Order: sequence, then structure tokens, then C-alpha cells
Amino acid sequence: MDSFNAAMLTVARQLRGISQTELAKTLRISQSKVSKIEAGLVVPDKALVEAIAGVLNFRAHFFAKDAQLRPPQANYHRKRQKLSGGDWDRIVAKSELYRLCVETLLRSVELEPAKPAPPSIDPDQYDGRIDLIASAVRQAWMLPRGPVADVAKVIEDSGVLIVPFDFGSDLIDAFCQHGLDRVPPLIFLNTRFKNKDRLRHTLCHELGHLVMHQLPRKEQEHEANQFAAAFLMPADDIRHELYGMSLDRLMVLKAHWKASMQSILMRARDLKRLSDRSYRYYQIELSKRGWRSAEPIEIDGPIELPNIFKSLLSSHTQELGYSAEELTDLFGIYLDDMPEIAPPDRPKLRLVTNKLTA
Repeated sequence: MDSFNAAMLTVARQLRGISQTELAKTLRISQSKVSKIEAGLVVPDKALVEAIAGVLNFRAHFFAKDAQLRPPQANYHRKRQKLSGGDWDRIVAKSELYRLCVETLLRSVELEPAKPAPPSIDPDQYDGRIDLIASAVRQAWMLPRGPVADVAKVIEDSGVLIVPFDFGSDLIDAFCQHGLDRVPPLIFLNTRFKNKDRLRHTLCHELGHLVMHQLPRKEQEHEANQFAAAFLMPADDIRHELYGMSLDRLMVLKAHWKASMQSILMRARDLKRLSDRSYRYYQIELSKRGWRSAEPIEIDGPIELPNIFKSLLSSHTQELGYSAEELTDLFGIYLDDMPEIAPPDRPKLRLVTNKLTA
């Protein structure tokens, strides 16, 4: 092997949930040697690389990829803090694998966003008025008044790439990365949940991070939730509808705005259309009925799914003629790590004819 990228060993090992000690034991080498290989202090020979690849179920040339890892997101999310370190490492490693594959795919396929990229806005520029920031983004994208018809499409139309995969945990719905080099902004989306209003809020929450949080701040989770509510339910459009509040009225509003009853309650409180006392009353009522975990009505229509990543894959298998075997070989993986390869849908992307190289 001409080269060895120690960062790829970190990705592969964490993705499999294997510690350095466990890997060393399986390979019958010292844990010290594994540690030094992963730190870039020792370069393994070809035989050892083949052995590592076999244990971790990657192709050997995966470990020669010229790539750098992204640092994990600053963690201020209450649910994410409940994840074990190993589970979070595994999720991050999986996202890094997908990011590397996206970077490879984009060597041959050029995306043409239909809308401007999400602006970068520091909340302090607007004196913390998150409503105004959400309104600015809607205006930049020329969205009509009222509910957003398809959140996933609107976000992807701006060049943000939503990458869905199974996180292996229900404790986190999504997280994002800012664009860098040849890779656009990414939202990694957990495919474990199928609730439409939760999906819409989650995607807008991550959009809020991309817009407002180039640098992490402790208020970022609250600000992202405020952004999601304001983006989905602009104050000037929904304020006049927040009257005569009741559980039945909440259901009507949910059907129209495609947002959860709980989100609508919080929006009504934040817009001073509902007192704190009434807000607490309705939260108690929702809890009594078990509606905090499963609301009584679902939003009409199919769940809004992202499309670009699927189209990137199909561009290669259908337009550029890659087989699933060739594409997984290009990534240095096996099909089990990316079963969505070779999707049936025909892509709607402009193709560049340069051939990919591993």
C-alpha cells in the first residue's frame, strides 16, 4: 500500500463500535501499536492493512483515502448528552463515511441549486430576534406566505444536502455540518422516525443552525427551536389564527400549518396569544391524553423525504454506468454500509463528464 490515512482507521473502528484494545486483540498485536497507527506514528505494512480491513469489513484501499475528519458538533442538546460516548462516536463516524462518499460523488455530478444558499446571520446582529432571521431566510428564498409546502425540498433547493441514514438510536433526530471545500452544507437525518410534523420541525431546526451558528453558543438549541417555529409559522401569518384556543382548535391549526400541536402552543405563547397559565393547562391536558408522545391526528400526505443524495447515487448507476459493486469499490466499502446504492429513480441533475478516480 502506497499510503495509509490514520483518520480512516478511526472512522472504520468507531463505526464498528470496536475499541483499540478489542481491535488489537483480534489482530494479535499490542494495543500500543494500534494506538500509534491511529495516531499516525506507525505506518502498517500491506499485510496488516489487509488484516485491519478484514476485521473492520472495509476494502483495504479505504484506508488510503486522502481525507480529513470533521470535528464533532458542539454538544448542547439535552437528548444528545444522554447518548453514550461510544454511540455518539459511531453516529459521527457513520456521518463521516457518508460525507466522504458525497465528496466522491460530487466529482462527477454538479448540483444546480434553485434558490440562494442559506445566509449566514449572527443572532446578535438582530439583537436576538430570531423571528426576523427566519423571516429574512423566507424572503431570500421568495417563499409564499403561509405554511411551507415541502420543507425537505425547500432546504435542498438551496443547495443543502440532506443525508438520511439509521442512527441506531432514537435519542437524536439530526445534526448538521457547514459546507467546506467541495462539500455543501449537510444535514444528517435519522431515518428511525416517521412522524411528519417532527420531521419538518427537525429539518428547520438544523437549518437554523446552518444559518445562525457558524460558531457554537450555549443558546444555540433554544435559538434553533425558535427559528424552526418562526420559519414554519411566521408571526404575521399565524398570529390572527391563534384565537379561541381549544384542543379541537389545535387540531385544526395542525392540519393547516403542518406543525405539531405542541409547537403551535409554544408559538401561541411566544406571540403573546396564550398566557403562561393557559399554556401550562394545555400541556397538562396533552399529557393526560397521552398526546405529548402521539398526537391524535397526523398531517395529511406522504412524509417529506430528501431526494438529492438518492439522485447522486442514481446519477452514477444510471447515467455514468457504475454497477453497485464498482460504486462500493470506489468508496472502499461494501454494500451493507450503504444499501441505498443503485436507487431506481432517474436523477434530475446536470452531469459533468469527467470520470471518477478512487
